[in-house]
Amino acid sequence: MKKKMRHSSGGRDMKLIKFRIRCLTGMADSDWQDLGAGATLIGPRPGGGPGIVLEALQHINPPVGASGRQGFADPLTHVRQGGYARKINPGKKTAAIAVFAADLLLIHELSEIDPDLLETDRIEVGRRLDYSRWLNFVEIASSGRWSDIAEPMLTLQLWLDEKQPLHPAGSLPANLQATDRLTGEVAERLKEWLRQVEAVADGPRLSQIASCRQAVERHERFTRARRLVEDRLPSFVLLHPDQGLRPVYSLDDRAPAGDAGGGKGLFDHLLARLWQKSATPGPVAERQLLLQQDLAASAEKLGSLAADTGLALPRFRLTEGTVAIEQAGLSGPAAARMTHLFSVLLLCQAVHGRLPVLLLAEFEKDLSRPEQVNLFERIREIGMSCQVVYAPATDHAADWDGWSGKLHLDAS
Repeated sequence: MKKKMRHSSGGRDMKLIKFRIRCLTGMADSDWQDLGAGATLIGPRPGGGPGIVLEALQHINPPVGASGRQGFADPLTHVRQGGYARKINPGKKTAAIAVFAADLLLIHELSEIDPDLLETDRIEVGRRLDYSRWLNFVEIASSGRWSDIAEPMLTLQLWLDEKQPLHPAGSLPANLQATDRLTGEVAERLKEWLRQVEAVADGPRLSQIASCRQAVERHERFTRARRLVEDRLPSFVLLHPDQGLRPVYSLDDRAPAGDAGGGKGLFDHLLARLWQKSATPGPVAERQLLLQQDLAASAEKLGSLAADTGLALPRFRLTEGTVAIEQAGLSGPAAARMTHLFSVLLLCQAVHGRLPVLLLAEFEKDLSRPEQVNLFERIREIGMSCQVVYAPATDHAADWDGWSGKLHLDAS
């Protein structure tokens, strides 16, 4: 049984339930890896450390979208099959795949787009080597086939030929195969044909036309459904202990160049995105007030989460054109890492309206054993509110028994 999440970021949370990483240099393809709801530890694997897996996984949904992204590092360009090297087509090869469980509110919204989406359970999202992304509703076809409507459409064609042989709708597209998908140009031609037939149809034919149109337009509806899901996807935030925070940041509408997914500039990108949200035609003071209100609302949502870890949330102090970050009463590397972590969570909540999937790489690095255990306990509490995937720096991280799951990424 999955652990109940104690804190909510708004009730529209999609949970990551499994993932797979493929086609990256120095790594054999991983098998499917199942995640629980809390903090999951990833063990080492042949050909590369678990941190490489996190770097690949973050590309499923970087926290600030595609702007500033670097793509996959050194992906494979060829694979060997039957003794021959075969070139990989980056536009057709998926490098990272994640499967999410849909929440009830999202399923309700999807069903309003298409009733068949009431059956939504799992949603699969993949990122290809060329950085294009695809999204599927598992076991629910996103488009109809010609075989679904061939009989009523041909019946309508016979009726039209008898009633008005010279009607401008003309004949249906020739050479359609039973397995042809009702997408793209085929769907557009069939929609136009149905529109013209409907103009002269009588009552008994109208229901046939409506049923056929429902199948022909299915792909359009599912495209809208995918956009809705993309808006609900949690961001994947990759943090390293050596990233850290600067004491003061400038407020700027332009996000800096760099790796928006998980390297340098993550905090700058999130802060710039939040500053953009507060854009008004009025003076800068009004924008700063709106920004402060967004941060306060985010802090209110995360207050109980911070309390469970025994920490206070960092404070964002706004002055003219800058933001200073303060964590009173704490010092040392462990405290600095938690301040960094909570500062990013605050901004993610304020920017996206939900918490991310946290990908933490070697966060216990260079800490004493007691500090490491204390850090793990705090991460476990965070995992009660947002999922955490943790790649350790030390072998003894696996000895701590507070993880909700432990993955051993052996080569498949």
